[in-house]
Amino acid sequence: MINDQEYITTKLKKTLEKMIPLSSKRLNNLVAMIIGIIISKTVVLSEIAQELKDSYSSGTEESKIKRLQRFLSNKSINPEKLKWKYCIRCTKDLCVTIKGKLKIKKLEDIKALSNKGKNFYNIKLTAQNYNCNLSVCKAKDAEETWFIVHNLEKSFAIREYKKRFQIEEMFKDFKSGGFNLESTWSMNIQYIKMLYFCISIAYCFIITLGISCGKDKNNTIIGVIKDLNGKKVRIYSLFRAGLKWFKRCYYSKRNEYYLKFCFTLYES
Repeated sequence: MINDQEYITTKLKKTLEKMIPLSSKRLNNLVAMIIGIIISKTVVLSEIAQELKDSYSSGTEESKIKRLQRFLSNKSINPEKLKWKYCIRCTKDLCVTIKGKLKIKKLEDIKALSNKGKNFYNIKLTAQNYNCNLSVCKAKDAEETWFIVHNLEKSFAIREYKKRFQIEEMFKDFKSGGFNLESTWSMNIQYIKMLYFCISIAYCFIITLGISCGKDKNNTIIGVIKDLNGKKVRIYSLFRAGLKWFKRCYYSKRNEYYLKFCFTLYES
């Protein structure tokens, strides 16, 4: 009979294999990264390796770290081919190469027009010449110019980036308030893309659990929802509620704590 950790790992793998076309071995590594990030609440591989059970690897902690490093650095796994899109705001001092724009050496050399965006495609960013697209915009009366690098085909980057202010709590959960993304660094762009890819999946999973805790009567954690003047009020954030629920399932009897293996936030 498999234990709770093995059961959860297997169920999560079966859910993800329907969504992400990866080999079984790579899918195992992806699941291990996701569970490790959730349990350790960090992206530091040494701390993730400490939390991973022997069912992932019977080797030493050092061998687990190396295995995760190889997975994150594997160029054959490309989040963009999985239709992963991104919009990232960059600092103005980054080096940039734009065909036909020889005077532009850094992003700050691009003069933005007030309330009108500029779009550049197939540029080379930083000394590593990372290929991407660039959108530049400065809002009316704003002090700072936005330099947004992205892989969108059309000039929707500014519009898409504005959405981040509607999900500000998510960025807190990614950083010091949750997965501590800023506690690691790498000059390997593939490593960073894969790490962010893993965090995004882990976050979606935890949020669905948090929603389940608030709506499903069978998934009630004491303190998540309280009655206040006859109305139900959520005390924990969806992230905190989902995280607590997952850990209870992972470390306790899963039969007592129903775990929803689904990435659907709301069903119409």
